Amino acid sequence: MTNNRLRPTLERAARTLAQRALAFEAAAGLIVLCLLSLAAALLNRWSPLQEAAAFGFHAAAGACFLVWMSWRALLHLRRPAGPDELAARLERTHPEWMDAFACAVELEGRDPARLRSLERAVVEKARVELGGRDFTSELLPPRLRTPALLVAAGAVLLLALPAFFNDGARKARYHAGDLLAGRSGGIEVRPGSAEVPRAGDLTIQADILRWEREARIDYYEDGERHTYPMNPAGDGELRFTLFELNEGTRYRVVTPSLRSRWYSVDTYTPPALEEYRLQAEPPAYTGQPVVSQSSPEDLRVPDGSTLRWTVRPGPGVTVALETESGKIPFRVEADEPARLAWMPEVSQDWRLVLTDDAGRQVRTPPHRVELIPDHPPTVEITSPARDLTLTPEGVLAIEGQAQDDYGLTRVSLVISKSGRERTYRVIWPGGSGPPEELPLRLRPRTTLDLESLGASPGDVISYFFTATDNRRPNPQTARSEIYFIEVREEPEIVEQDGAPMEEEEIDLRALVVELKRLIRLTWETVGASEERAERLREELEMALAELRLETIRRTADIAERTGLPEDHPLIAILNRAAERIGAASRLAGLGMVEDSLDPQEQALADFVAIENELNREQTRSREPQEGTGSGEGADPGEESTAEAEAMEEMRQTAEALRRMADAQAARNAAASRQEGRASDPELEAELAQRQRDLAAEANALRRRLDRLPGAEPSSLSVDSAAQTMERAAGRLARGDPGAAARDGERARTDLLQALSHLETMMRQQLSQALNRLAEQAGDLAGQQAAQAGESRGLAEDPEAAAGADAAGMRGAQRGLAQDYEDLLRQAADMALALGEEHPETAQALRAALAAAREADPSADMTRAANALLYRRFDRAADSQDAAAEQLAAFGENLGRAVDTLPAFSREELVALMEQIRQARRELQEGGEPGGEMQGLGRELERIGNAIREPGLTEIGGALGDPDQTADLDARRMDTLLQAAARSLENLLMSAEFRRQLELRRASAIPPEAYRDLIESYFRNLGEADTN
Repeated sequence: MTNNRLRPTLERAARTLAQRALAFEAAAGLIVLCLLSLAAALLNRWSPLQEAAAFGFHAAAGACFLVWMSWRALLHLRRPAGPDELAARLERTHPEWMDAFACAVELEGRDPARLRSLERAVVEKARVELGGRDFTSELLPPRLRTPALLVAAGAVLLLALPAFFNDGARKARYHAGDLLAGRSGGIEVRPGSAEVPRAGDLTIQADILRWEREARIDYYEDGERHTYPMNPAGDGELRFTLFELNEGTRYRVVTPSLRSRWYSVDTYTPPALEEYRLQAEPPAYTGQPVVSQSSPEDLRVPDGSTLRWTVRPGPGVTVALETESGKIPFRVEADEPARLAWMPEVSQDWRLVLTDDAGRQVRTPPHRVELIPDHPPTVEITSPARDLTLTPEGVLAIEGQAQDDYGLTRVSLVISKSGRERTYRVIWPGGSGPPEELPLRLRPRTTLDLESLGASPGDVISYFFTATDNRRPNPQTARSEIYFIEVREEPEIVEQDGAPMEEEEIDLRALVVELKRLIRLTWETVGASEERAERLREELEMALAELRLETIRRTADIAERTGLPEDHPLIAILNRAAERIGAASRLAGLGMVEDSLDPQEQALADFVAIENELNREQTRSREPQEGTGSGEGADPGEESTAEAEAMEEMRQTAEALRRMADAQAARNAAASRQEGRASDPELEAELAQRQRDLAAEANALRRRLDRLPGAEPSSLSVDSAAQTMERAAGRLARGDPGAAARDGERARTDLLQALSHLETMMRQQLSQALNRLAEQAGDLAGQQAAQAGESRGLAEDPEAAAGADAAGMRGAQRGLAQDYEDLLRQAADMALALGEEHPETAQALRAALAAAREADPSADMTRAANALLYRRFDRAADSQDAAAEQLAAFGENLGRAVDTLPAFSREELVALMEQIRQARRELQEGGEPGGEMQGLGRELERIGNAIREPGLTEIGGALGDPDQTADLDARRMDTLLQAAARSLENLLMSAEFRRQLELRRASAIPPEAYRDLIESYFRNLGEADTN
């Protein structure tokens, strides 16, 4: 019997059919799911779906698919088609089998032992004929065949990507993630459920993290549901405020794709104050009134004030003060209001925090307490605000100005002679009376009689004002700038009999200047803050150490050049000065800065004493010498001295004009303040008297200007200012401070114009002086070149050289060297004098001196003189040619320094801005522009051309041209003036920055640089004269 059983074969085919049918139906179901997801995506594009709706739709479709697939799987896998059913299907496909196959399958399912022979024969025949056939392939319908299943699988894959990654599906996935996380990840709502004080506001904030950045809010009010759009507040945040909530409510935030849960809001009665009172008590010494408040407000009180609160909170409510440093609880006593006293140390914000029994807190809006600092007093010496040289019998009148916020109690003059113990002369002893009796401003005046101080030639008197205010418990004391008086006797010219002894001039002025700077730095360090004082102390210690080394080097140089022994008084005094400077440096290093003042001032007195003695000796021994100098005529040194005196007089006058303009500005401000207040005849009379005093000073200054050649325009401007001041004083006396302020502004403009003209004169004089220095250098170069030609001619003509006056030529050479040294000294003095007012020009002079120092024509001149001594005319000519070239280069460098002088001064810009301000005011008041406007335009055009500023030049041209001015209306003219003012303001700020930068550079020159500037002409003189 064959083993090709029919029923197992059909059973395997049945299972294959079931599996393929289930696969096909799964693919069909997935295709339907994908189509449904795509349909939801289309619907979402047309009208955005909520994430919950998208999730419900996809979840329902997925659930239906799973149910259907489970049912189909149960049908196909649990109850597959039987062999008899499959045999019947095959019989229908093969009618030629004549039901033989179906009978064989049925008989094969029976017990073989009970089959008859015929039945067994039928079965065997079917097995033999059909047992090897592939019934599965014959039974498979077309939809279950492999190609069809592959097509279905491909369709599923093609549809799955857009169905899974569309917005509708993403919304469903986002919502599923939120359900698993137990929170909404697409929208954050603050504050969520909350408690709000009754009648309070609740601001609801929503951060939309995905989908549309728009939302609405749903809430209930009086049982009705309301919907409003939320307002965007930036960064994706939306806000909505529920105002004056008197009862609880519910709300939620809804976007087209998201919806928050419902939040509840409960209201409660907030803790409150039944009574509020605040008193700000300023320190008693200020004399300021107590400030009271019945409701919280901002405060501005003097530093050191005490704030005292008295409040009565509601039942069960506690109160605390919340500041930037923490909370301070109020002190509460039984049946008494809560109280708190607080003294703020810095300006800061504060608020009250009220807390009820349930722990609910209410904070008042923040308010600020602004502390008005009690500034230290200010004091300055207004005349003479500079160092002086006086005889031992001299008497000096000193004037100053002191002021304070709340009251001055003492003004003193501090005097020290040559580093000895300082004495304090009380100028105004105010005592410690009530604040209203203490002055806020003082003009201390005193005299300093040098003879009564026992001053002698060589002494140095230092003096300054101190002012003390009425601050309690620690009064503040301020110090003015320190000034020095060098005591010298009047020089007496005495001619000596016989030939003069050639001397090398010894100049210690650079050391004196540097030591004065360090004494001033010491006082600055004493009064500086702790951090800045440490930095200044280190700078002082280092500078004193360098000055000590410089003094030692200078002493050795003088001893070498003069041949003086170490025990000579001059050398001994210099050594003593170096020791004192070293002691001061050590004291500064130990932090004993104030103690270092005495040795510094004693060393300064040593330097001045040496200068005094040297000046006396050099004056006695100085007499005209033949064959030296640069020729006949006026002494350049005397001419330079006269120029310096004239320049100093103009500088002092300019400073007086500046102070007067500042004083007039202060009086204008006082009159303007009085204009907005109630009439105060006493105060207005005082202001009028001050204005008259200033007018008297202006008249005195005009007489001073009359004595200055070329200062007539400044004198006329000051005279106009004095008359305008008298008019302003009259208006004040009549109770019209507004008109007085306007007159005062005109007077200040006149003063600034006078100052501008005087500054122009000073620049012209400086330019002439610099050009004269350059011309002197050129003349020296020419003379040196002529002497080089003479020496070279003698070198080429031995016969003429034999009879040449080599001694006379050497004397002339030495005279040129002396003139060069004088020129260097004048240039160095001018560089030092210009350091503050014209730092760029001073820097150019220092650069010219540095170049001359590097080239060192003095060395070539000295070598030429020595060569002439030995009649080596060829070598002398070479050195003289080199010196001539170097002198010519020095003259060119001095000429370049002239170009650094500014085309206009700061005062000119300020005066021009003041004119612009007055012109704008007149335009706004309806005035008509005239000749003054055209003059202003021409001045603006001049400055614009000088600084190459096309905009300013164009504005000046438009305002200065009468034809163009006639076509301009008042508004356009005011716009042009405003633009010009901005340009001038920017120019003024830029010029001031450069000036401060150059001043810092100049003030940073160490003693070594001073030595190089002053002492360059001493170099290479070591080639000793063998004569």
